[in-house]
Amino acid sequence: MRLFLFVLFILLSGTALYAQPSGYKWAPGKLYHTSGEVFTGEVAWSPTTSAEQDGVYFRRSNDLEPIPVAADRLLSFTMDADSFVVSRNQDLQNAILLVDVNGPVKVYTRQTKRKGLPMMVNTGGMAGAVGVGIGLGGLVGGGTKRVYYYGNDANNITKLSKKQFIEVMSNAMADKPKVVDKIKDKTYKYGDMKELLEFYRTGQQPKQVGY
Repeated sequence: MRLFLFVLFILLSGTALYAQPSGYKWAPGKLYHTSGEVFTGEVAWSPTTSAEQDGVYFRRSNDLEPIPVAADRLLSFTMDADSFVVSRNQDLQNAILLVDVNGPVKVYTRQTKRKGLPMMVNTGGMAGAVGVGIGLGGLVGGGTKRVYYYGNDANNITKLSKKQFIEVMSNAMADKPKVVDKIKDKTYKYGDMKELLEFYRTGQQPKQVGY
């Protein structure tokens, strides 16, 4: 067992990643390594900021120490029903992309974490006194940023724009005519990508569109 863990660590780690995962959601999945190996177990991933190195954590079972796996050592991975690929596009070097539509025209989402600003509270106290702003346990403007891409594969992709939306998404989702009809009649617009992808995936229209 010790030898197996040592080999697994050498094979997967490669380059340093961020600190051990805290609060990550683990899911059954597979890692497809650049060496050609496929590892089955549990995978944890969460969006990073655009300045941070992307990667995942892997473990064989929940009683083993998680192993950090840098994105440059991965071809792709799965978590439950979701599939992710690592793009070697020159503008998206080693970015992890969620596969939204896996047809002749593929659609991907790149998710990155927004850096929030500390919430500033005036702690001056007395009227007329000069207050001092102190960050008190909260961030403003955080969350997840989503950017959508399309193309033949993850290495040859183009950022989706508002101008291209109807043509590109109609072609990408041509296997589901009811969805295409909703694109062409503008029920779903460029700003409704998240809801459109949910409709495509589940066949159920979200209750709210266009917010």
